[in-house]
Amino acid sequence: MCPTKQKHLTAHCHNHNTIHNHSHHLLPTGLPTMHLFAILFSAVLTATLSSTVAFTVSIPTRQAQSIQNRNGFPVLNFSVDDIEYKALAASEAWDIHVTPFLATKEAGMVEERLQNRADVSCIRVGGRGAEVQSSRSRFVFSNPELGIDAAAAEAEHCAVVLVKNAKTNSDPWPNILSRIGVDLDDVGDVVVVEGAGSYIAVSPSVSKQCVRLLPKEIMGSGVLVSLLESGASIPDEGELQNMEVQRLDKRQQKQAQKK
Repeated sequence: MCPTKQKHLTAHCHNHNTIHNHSHHLLPTGLPTMHLFAILFSAVLTATLSSTVAFTVSIPTRQAQSIQNRNGFPVLNFSVDDIEYKALAASEAWDIHVTPFLATKEAGMVEERLQNRADVSCIRVGGRGAEVQSSRSRFVFSNPELGIDAAAAEAEHCAVVLVKNAKTNSDPWPNILSRIGVDLDDVGDVVVVEGAGSYIAVSPSVSKQCVRLLPKEIMGSGVLVSLLESGASIPDEGELQNMEVQRLDKRQQKQAQKK
């Protein structure tokens, strides 16, 4: 080989070795190039997944909203349009739709909208009989041709519980019923009749629960709870109770439970 070519080849090899040696200096000792690539890829993937998870967690969840009364307790999310839709759907399907118990104002709005319709039967029930309109009422909707009368609707969709010897003092009835797991949507009027007891209109589905649990919740001796016969009504006289759950501080709770 000629001296010129030999010198050029020697210089080329020297440069290649220099680059190769510099590359090894850039890598951690003992790590092959493919191994390093795998580590880098894993790190990038982990960072990407962590960012994705963090982003997913940070997305706020949409929660159902409910109307609150002036005391801050959730109450029925009331809509006359929704009730009308369900009432007409029940009539068209020859079915029955029953609302929860509604306060006086809401019940009046429903009655005004649907009472005199020819395409749906609207019956207001609440355990007060034919002579006295209930303050809190529920409605039974059906097809008019089904022929459901008010007495039958009252007997099937409203029950009356009688509590004797109840000394609730400052412990409101809505608070007592809530503590035994009875939703106020299932409770109509509560009327206290002096010398007779407390009459509570409820949905039949919770009547047994009231009979079973109220004697344990109302402290004192001689508390008697019974379910009146089907179709029985609350007496006309008596003191109608406020049906808003009230916040009581610890001192008020102790006073309420003293007998």
